[in-house]
Amino acid sequence: MHATAAGYIILISIYLPMEKQSHEPTNQDILEAINAYAAATDQRFDGIDQRLDKMDTRLTKVESQMVTKEYLDDKLADLRGDILTVIRKEDRRVSQLIDFLFDKKVLSDNEVKTLGELQPLKY
Repeated sequence: MHATAAGYIILISIYLPMEKQSHEPTNQDILEAINAYAAATDQRFDGIDQRLDKMDTRLTKVESQMVTKEYLDDKLADLRGDILTVIRKEDRRVSQLIDFLFDKKVLSDNEVKTLGELQPLKY
C-alpha cells in the first residue's frame, strides 16, 4: 500500500462517519474526510492564534512598563549629582568645623593637615 493511501485511510477512519466506513471509500468520502480534518486543524490554529494574541497583549504591557537603559542612565546620573551635592555640603561643614577648632587651639597644625587629607572632595 502506498504511503499516501495509508494516510487517506487513517483520515477516513478518524473523520468519516462510521456508516460510511463499511465500504471502500469513494473520492467524495476522501474529500469529506479531508475537509473534516482541515476544519479540525483550523480550530486548533484558531486556539493557537488566540493564545498568541493574549501573549502579544501581555508582552506589549511589559514593554510599556519596562525601564530603558537610557532612562536608567539618566536617573543614575541624577542620583549621583544629588549625592555629590550632599557630600559637598557636609564637606564644607566639616572643613569649617576644623577651622573653628584650629582657631580655638583645640586642634594642632598636624591634626588639621591630617583631617584635610581625609576629606572626600578636594576643592
